[in-house]
Amino acid sequence: MKSHKLLNPQTLKPQNLRPIFLTTQSPSLCSLTQPDPPPPITHHSLLNSIQTCQWHFIEHLPPNLPSSLISQTLFHLHQSPHLVHQFTSHIDFRRLEIETQCLAQSGVVLDLQKAKEFLGFMEILGIKPTVVTYNTIIHGFCLRGRVGGAQMIFNAMKGRGVQPDSYTYGLLISGMCKERRLDEASGLFDKMLEIGLLPSAVTYNTLIDGYCNKGDLDRAFGYRDEMVKKGIMPTVSTYNLLIHELFMEGRVSEADCMVREMEEKGMVPDAITYNILINGYCRSGNAKKAFILHDEMLSKGIEPTKETYTSLIYVLSKRKRMNEADDLFEKILRKGVLPDLVMFNALIDGHCANGKMERAFSLLREMDKMNVHPDEVTYNTLMQGRCRTGKVEEARELLDEMKRRGIKPDYISYNALISGHSKRGDMNDAFKVRDEMLSRGFNPTLLTYNALIKGLCKNQEGDLAQELLKEMVSRGITPDDNTYYSLIEGIENVDEFLRKGDS
Repeated sequence: MKSHKLLNPQTLKPQNLRPIFLTTQSPSLCSLTQPDPPPPITHHSLLNSIQTCQWHFIEHLPPNLPSSLISQTLFHLHQSPHLVHQFTSHIDFRRLEIETQCLAQSGVVLDLQKAKEFLGFMEILGIKPTVVTYNTIIHGFCLRGRVGGAQMIFNAMKGRGVQPDSYTYGLLISGMCKERRLDEASGLFDKMLEIGLLPSAVTYNTLIDGYCNKGDLDRAFGYRDEMVKKGIMPTVSTYNLLIHELFMEGRVSEADCMVREMEEKGMVPDAITYNILINGYCRSGNAKKAFILHDEMLSKGIEPTKETYTSLIYVLSKRKRMNEADDLFEKILRKGVLPDLVMFNALIDGHCANGKMERAFSLLREMDKMNVHPDEVTYNTLMQGRCRTGKVEEARELLDEMKRRGIKPDYISYNALISGHSKRGDMNDAFKVRDEMLSRGFNPTLLTYNALIKGLCKNQEGDLAQELLKEMVSRGITPDDNTYYSLIEGIENVDEFLRKGDS
């Protein structure tokens, strides 16, 4: 919101005013001389003034500001506590009604003890906390991940005779779902229905999201069906959640059906819908369908996001269409879209997987120019690319470079080097890296053992491979097909080996 210039009082002196000649068609003198009334203060104008730090506006708020307006504004500011503090320090509380003052202060209550003291203070003033007051405090606790504190406030609220409403239950259900306490959230939801409260679409979506994240699509669809029975229309968000999880489980045809159902109900897919669909088809390897959706997205005036482009680069890379991936990347840059870390990593991975290491390293330099900081995924990808071509020493240099840049290697970094040495048959070096990995606090994984066993078998050191297999099993790691293929190739008397294993 732009600040308005104040009129200079000197310009309002009589000698500076031009005479106004009235006719029978002219408006009344009253309408010409009285200033227009100021526009009403809305939630959006108040929120915008706070977010843009227009404290001069806040300092001159009218004294009859509705408590509901402050409540709604504070709900949107809970993730920006510094702005809440600024707001409460600039607002002239003496000019506000006492109930509104209390409501504003409730937005900055940060712990349970202060919440209790605050509610007691309200009662001393003769003001009974309302459901809005309690909801404000519960909302703050839930946003900060303190659902236990929110539940205590919820219980205190009922104990004082203030009945929770649908919004109260929705806040707690949302907080529980974020903490993956789905059984408790579902139980609270059932209690809500028992006392006759009607959940909103947002509450249903919260539960659907929780069960989708858990991978329980049956329960998620159950809540979708229940909301329809109660006459609550599923929203675009409802469909987005379900379509996303269907793609995650590889159920592409069912995801297609959901999209058709969504459109039959007159719902317009949004940017999130398109990103889910494009990402889903890219993950399933259907580049053609992904690009059709990209074009459809543009035709509807929906601007693709970085996530959209990253998905498209990913599928082109998997299809070994790296020239097209590079062309798309250049197009993104021309459009003024700044690539992020995930997009760079996807493109680097594609070039490394297709043996184009020079291009991969040029992208690393481009990242530095754009001030996009690489992470362990970036370096692990480059290390794996080097090891594929047998350049393990250069991969080792990348590990050292990681450390110099303050990026901590992880178990994947060490596995890449172990695999590289093992492929070349340099087993002494491979075991040295394994020991270094252990000294850094990383436990060997299935990939670690498979690489070492394969290398030993390649060197015809079957006895050592068998010892490593025993160690692997003793650590609780179950061998897979790759483990056994390596052993079969490297062990001369397989029957004798299996008999030893049985004994």
